[in-house]
Parts: sequence; structure tokens; C-alpha cells
Amino acid sequence: MSPCNLSTSTPRPNTSARPADLPGPRGTRRVAEARSSLPYVLARQGKPRAALREIEAANGHLHGVAAAWLETYRALVLKGLGRWDEALAAYQRALPVFRRAGEQLGEARALANRGVVQAYRGAYGAAERDLARADALLLLLGQDFSSAVVRQTLGYVAGRRGDIPLALARYDEAEATYRRHRSPPATLWMDRGELLLWAGLAAEARETATQAVAEFRRYRQAADVAEARLLLAQAMLLDGEPDEAWTTASQAARAFARQRRPAWAALARRTMLQACLAGAGDGTGYARAAVRTAAELDRAGWRTWAVEARLVAGQLALTEGRERLARRELLLASRARQRGPAWQRAQGWQAEALLRLSAGDRGGARRAADRGLAVLEHYRATLGATDLRAGASTRSITLAEIGLRLALEDGTAAAALCWVERARAIGLLYRPVRPPADAGLGRDLAELRRAAIDERDAVRSGRAAGGPRRRQVELERQVRDRSRISGGAGGVGRSVVDVGQLRRRLGDTAMVVYFALDGRLRAVTVAPTLGLYDLGPAVPVLHELDLLPFFLRRLAWQHGTPASLRAAEPVSGTPPTGSTTSCSDNCAQHSGIARWSSYPTAPSRRCPGPCCPRAGGGHWWWHRRRRPGRGRRPRRRLRRTRPPCSSPVRTCPMPGSRWTPYAGTIRRRGR
Repeated sequence: MSPCNLSTSTPRPNTSARPADLPGPRGTRRVAEARSSLPYVLARQGKPRAALREIEAANGHLHGVAAAWLETYRALVLKGLGRWDEALAAYQRALPVFRRAGEQLGEARALANRGVVQAYRGAYGAAERDLARADALLLLLGQDFSSAVVRQTLGYVAGRRGDIPLALARYDEAEATYRRHRSPPATLWMDRGELLLWAGLAAEARETATQAVAEFRRYRQAADVAEARLLLAQAMLLDGEPDEAWTTASQAARAFARQRRPAWAALARRTMLQACLAGAGDGTGYARAAVRTAAELDRAGWRTWAVEARLVAGQLALTEGRERLARRELLLASRARQRGPAWQRAQGWQAEALLRLSAGDRGGARRAADRGLAVLEHYRATLGATDLRAGASTRSITLAEIGLRLALEDGTAAAALCWVERARAIGLLYRPVRPPADAGLGRDLAELRRAAIDERDAVRSGRAAGGPRRRQVELERQVRDRSRISGGAGGVGRSVVDVGQLRRRLGDTAMVVYFALDGRLRAVTVAPTLGLYDLGPAVPVLHELDLLPFFLRRLAWQHGTPASLRAAEPVSGTPPTGSTTSCSDNCAQHSGIARWSSYPTAPSRRCPGPCCPRAGGGHWWWHRRRRPGRGRRPRRRLRRTRPPCSSPVRTCPMPGSRWTPYAGTIRRRGR
């Protein structure tokens, strides 16, 4: 995301005026006025040094409001150079002059641009005050379009503070105002798309990025088209379309290469690699491609992504049977486990676990996976702030998979339950959509986001990124320590399951935790004895639960032919086919549990639990009533009864695409 600049509309400078043509003080002033408007044009042409020379030449010959406008041009040029403090000082010199002269338009534009500078400096409160005052002045002056630019910047500030609903609302306001004058600018779609992708709203981010690409292409802005295509590829990947993501990312990579932007090209190739891992292509030559991508990312300065690419290269080499290449890449990636941001250290521990596992050291692999998950657990409050792209929850899943597979091979139900619950506890705490209640923690998280974005911007522009990276590590520790004290943002600490205490708390109730791994549906039962069961393929069960919302909607609104409605009606009390019931029967046969409850999975967690068989029964009936003012068409509602003996159900969806735990409670046999 990047805030919009509210540029000052200036006439084309009259460069025909020369001191020889206009002698005397009046002529000098006219030349200075011409020079005062030229710096903005030069800055937009990418000539900031020449712009500053023109400002210095005009300085001293202008007074009053004209001098104040000159200071705003100086600030715009300094802002473009990243000299935030000097730009802020220039605006502060100009604003009192505008106010004394009653020049409200100049005041509004200076406030709006000062708000942008404050946002870049991380002073979000001051930025919002400046922008709100500028918006009020612009509306008073009838500058509706300029007000839309300010509201877009207010959305950017809200996003930086971590308030996603407020940011989206401000973007919606800006879009509505833009549409009263013209089509919204592509920068609005880019800002909104990055925010949606950060929030994990893949389908909406994809739609918004598509609009950004179309708008940039309309104005033939080749550099911006490439950036928008990269955003679109990342949204496609998160939306489960790896082939389209690979194609779009490759287009972006070629464009970046033509434009000689190596840092951006490396990011695009990383997205291509992620698309290959998600299923794009034929699966050949991926290991070597990952090695090349890691080298490009390292040269460009993307340290964390380079570690990720080396980790991926090692995994792919193991799959291809190239053990020497795998050990080399995993060894390089594992060196990151002791330094850098938390996300990078977690990847280093995963590489160490895979390295130990490939050497046959099962205990070492288990300990390394445990250390990697511990890093994520202690720093989980920071993860949503620093990870601005797709895949935030997958790291905990892949680390837990290592320990979970070892537990399954050993047949240890308690260990399997611990790995599942630890990954679930981390995954459910990613990307908070609002700032925490603790004001100090909110400030630290905002600063952490700023440090992460500063690092990204430095790498993209070819500048040294060591300072922002060190600042990021320091802020991560601050957030961890403050979270430990306040308990905000999910707190910190390890999520270890005490099975003995759990069984005492359950009493006469047995608990079953479902999880899917490698296409198989499995369950851990916590009853008199712990059990670990393979319930068969997961695809049929997940398919049935995916269909369940459509069956319920059809029944509720009576849409469809009479035959289709009769076919859908049984789902109000039982699953659509026998897959879910067979899983329950299989587990009950081995565990001695008589009465069962079935639970919705993560893809269908919006469905009510009583749609599947429950302990103690429960049924649905149709309730008709008329909707006032809507004629005689009846409205049908599903309602249910829940007898006192029925046990509660706790569903525990795990974000992620590869395995998902589900939990519920059931009565033991004979109760």
C-alpha cells in the first residue's frame, strides 16, 4: 500500500521570461514565480536535484502566500527523496502563512500532504488529524475529487494501524466519491488489493487486482502493470489457482526483467515457485528452479524469502531423490534458525528438522520441529503484522506435519493430539483485523508493520535494508514481551496439551479430534484409553460437507424442482451419504463409544452442527410465517430442538489447505 499524494495543480511554467526581458524587482519576482512552479514538473519527470536547484534560485525573491507555495513544492520534492523530516519542516513553515492569509485551498493541500509524510514517519495519529482537517476543508471548498484522494490516504493509514474494517470502509468511501467524477484510479485498486490479500480475502483481492491491471494498461503504465500483475498472481495463488498464478507471475517476471528491476523480478519468480509447489506445471525440474530463485532472492536482498526458497529446494530435491543437493540447500537454510526475524528463524528450524530426518535422526527432527513451533508460539502476535502476503498459516502446519507424521509412525495418540492442537492454536491467531485493546501493543505492532514495509521498500529500490531488518527484530522482541505482560493479541507461550488434566476435565464425556493428513481422515479419541484411528479417505467426507450448505439453502428457500427438494430433504437430519456415518461407526467400534456427534469441517464450518447426527438426537422442522409487506409468499425457517441430554459440540477449524483438526464431545457407552 502507498498513500496518494495530493499534488498541487500548477500552470505550465512560462520559461520565456528572462531577467534581461523583465528588468527591476518586478521582473525578478515574475521570474521567481515561474521558477516556483517548475520544480514540481521536474520532480514528476524524475529530476529531483534539478527541482531543488530551481527552488533555491527562486527562494528569497518571493514573499507571503507565494513563498508558502514554494515551500510546499520543496516539501513534495523532499518527500519524493525520502527526506521526511525536512519535508515536514517545509510544510510547517508554509501552513501558518496560508492560515494568516485565509488561503484555505493551500492549507488543505499542505495538510493533506503533511499527513502523507506523517504516515511515512509512523506518526499515524498525527497523520489522521491532518488528513481529517484537510478533508473537511476540501469539502467546504467544493473540492470533492481531492476529498476522495484524502479518504484513500486515510484508508492507507488505517491499514498501517491494523484496522482492516475501517481501512476498507474508507476505500469504499473514496471509490464512491471518485465515481461521481470519473473511474477510480488504479492506485485505489492496488491499495485495496494489498489490504485484502493481507487479510486473507483471496477472491476479493483477485477481483481488485484484476481491475488494477486493467486500469494501468488503459494508461499504458508498464511499470505499474507489472506490479499489479504480481499482486494478481499472489491473489490467484491464495485463491487456489496455481496454473493461472504461474502464468501471471511469469508475465510479471519478464516485464520486470525488461525494466531492469531485479528485486521485483526475484519476487515474481518466487511466486512462480510457489505456484509450482501448489500444483502448476508437470513437476519436473523444480529443485533446480528453486535453487536459482533462492540465489536471485539473496542477491536482491530478500533474505527471508531466500531462506524459504532454499528450504523448498531442499524439499523438492528430497522428493526427486537428489540427496546431495537436498542436504546442501537444507544446510544453508538451517543457518537462519538462530538469527533474523521470527518468520525466518522458524523456516531455519524447519530446514534443520528435515535435515535431521533425512539423516535418520528422528529425535533430532522432532526437537527441531518443536523449536520451530515454539518460535511461532512466542512471536505469534507479530506474525500478522509482518507477513503481508499469502500463506501466513502454512508455516505452523508444515512444522507440525513433521512431528505429526513421526507420532503417527510411532502410534502415539497423545503426541499426535499435542501436535494438532499446537498448530491449531497458532493458526487461529493470524492476522487480527483490528488493533489490540492495549494501546502500547497497538503502537508496537504499527511500528513493526512500518519496519517490515521499510525493509520491503528498501530492497525494491536497491537501498541497504539492514537498518529496517534490525529494527524489525528489536520490535518483535518488544511485542513478545508486551504480549506476555498484557495477554493481548493472543498472548505468548507454548500450547502444550496436558492429556491427564484433559481427561479429568472431561469426566464422563469422551472427546474426539479429527484431522486430515495426506488425504486420509484420522481421529484421536480421549476416552478411558487414548486411541488413534485411520478413518479412510478424507475427500468423500469433505465433499459431502461442501455440498451441505447448498442443500440447506435449497431447503430453506424451497428453490428447485420437487424431485430435487425431496432428494435434499434428508440432509436436515443426516449426512447426504454414508461416508460421515461410516467414519463414526469405525471409530466407535474400536473405542467403545456408543453415541456419536458429527461435526462440520473447515470448508463448511458455516453449516450448523445439528445437520449431522448428534448425541442425544435433535431434529429440524419447517416454520412458516408471512413476511410483512411482501405479499403472500411464505418464508421458511429451519429451527431445531436440543434435548437437555445432548452434549455440546466444539468445532475447531484449522486454517490451511492440507490438514484440518475438528473436535467434539460425545457420551461414553452405557451413560
